[in-house]
Amino acid sequence: MNKDINNPRHQALIKWLRTVRNDRGLTVREFGELLGEPFQLVHKIEKGRRNISACELVAYCEALEVEPKEAIDIMTNVQVKK
Repeated sequence: MNKDINNPRHQALIKWLRTVRNDRGLTVREFGELLGEPFQLVHKIEKGRRNISACELVAYCEALEVEPKEAIDIMTNVQVKK
């Protein structure tokens, strides 16, 4: 199992999360405040410098008002070389 942040599934997830945040008109700083986390956490996640845990992903999705299942669907639709 590839846990690397360069994994295509991880990259697709992060791209989607960043797009949803931008579509909501939220800056990284504003979204960090909404999450109750430092904006640096959001920045590191969205720049691919830090993995996002399952619990963080659920919180991220709830703050963006999207179903966490959508995030899982994004990742499962990406083909990964074995």
